[in-house]
Amino acid sequence: MPWVAANNRHSTRAQIQLRVVNAEQARLHEDDAQNAAMRQAAKDTQLGYMAEKAFRELAKTGAEPNPEAPSILVFARTHPQFVLRVKPSAALPEDSICLDDPQCRNFEVVVGEDRFPWSRYDAADEAEVAPLQQVLVEVRPRNEATDETIVLERADIRTVLSKALFQQIITNHERIHLAVKGTEIWVYIKEVVIEEDPQEDEEKDLFLPDIVRGRVETTTQWHIEQGRSTHFELKGDFRPFERKPPTNIVHVTCSDDEYFPVKKRLLQPCIALARTVLSPNTESITVDLDCCLFDKVLIYLEAEAKGLDYEIDLHEADELLPAAKKLRLIGLQRVCEKVRDDFSNSLRLDGISFEEVKRRNAEGELLLIIDNQVCDVTDWLELHPGGNTIIPEQALNVDATVLFEVYHASRESFLFLKQLFIGPLLEEDHAKVPPPQHTEYTEPSESFLAQFREFMGQIKQFKSF
Repeated sequence: MPWVAANNRHSTRAQIQLRVVNAEQARLHEDDAQNAAMRQAAKDTQLGYMAEKAFRELAKTGAEPNPEAPSILVFARTHPQFVLRVKPSAALPEDSICLDDPQCRNFEVVVGEDRFPWSRYDAADEAEVAPLQQVLVEVRPRNEATDETIVLERADIRTVLSKALFQQIITNHERIHLAVKGTEIWVYIKEVVIEEDPQEDEEKDLFLPDIVRGRVETTTQWHIEQGRSTHFELKGDFRPFERKPPTNIVHVTCSDDEYFPVKKRLLQPCIALARTVLSPNTESITVDLDCCLFDKVLIYLEAEAKGLDYEIDLHEADELLPAAKKLRLIGLQRVCEKVRDDFSNSLRLDGISFEEVKRRNAEGELLLIIDNQVCDVTDWLELHPGGNTIIPEQALNVDATVLFEVYHASRESFLFLKQLFIGPLLEEDHAKVPPPQHTEYTEPSESFLAQFREFMGQIKQFKSF
């Protein structure tokens, strides 16, 4: 499935932890009043059911659902790879969601006591989902343990698909359970084709719609393939699945073989891609960037196209600058260079005295001394994974080198120092700095010092950029 850069915005959605109960179990509990929701879910196979309290909590994170027929769209974990419409149920335990087998497989969740994070796919997201023009599906019978050949008409399957999925949002690679003429079948969504909007405005034309999912309409055409099955036969004409490739899209393959479909107009600022962007045909191109890095480039391009503020830190500037140069993306290159220049100009490479460190700490700042290098962690304190008390209690006005090594086993923590370093301690003040008082460790290891000094040496070279 191709990656869409806009998926990044879903990572901050409100989440609720729910365990999964299985709608299929309803058949084993016909007389159990507590399983009313599961019995209903077994009938409404295109819906899920969520405990009423959990439903209300997620419903509050977006537009209010219709009170006469309340339902919302949800997805599991961080990104909406698949979405599902759910209704509230008072019959379910308050920390649960009721799904059938294919829904569990779609979301990669399991029935039991394990809890999984769920978020709402809100009205703004739903409004961006385009109507479906064509859908290619593969079908096979659910029960294949039979010696009798199961025969179904494609026309009957199309009728059931159109009725059962009307106004539902379906996604590539989704699995669906349906009943056709009394026969239960699995439906696998192989590919969807959305309707193109001929009236795209100037801004919308820059951004690719969600091409991996769409909304089923009365005009949606179904193309039905027969899945591999020993005793199964489909009758009726197979409608050829034809799609006209859009000419305004570039298929960008990254160095790790992930690919992005991107509107050509969005890539116009990339001078290195000019020939591809100006081509009248659908084009494919490979870029020497991994998918995560190219995704960050797309986020910059989207912000630039929308006129939004774009801010990056020093680590991101170091990461994106080579990418900007490869793509000859001058705007991003200037942003990265400015961040690096601002940092370079803020360094006091002539040195900072120990008296200044103590004075500024007394005035409310938080300056640390690590191997005679001064770092300002004032703004970092509230984000510190180890809490906001350990640094003020143990590391101020002392040599914090050994503390930094003890509490930061990963050398990835060096990356944060790149943004926090403000200058070296004056050489004549090195001997004035006392050791820490609250640790059994007194000296940092030689390997740590070697790595740290190599890293700090790279930072001090910023003046030469």
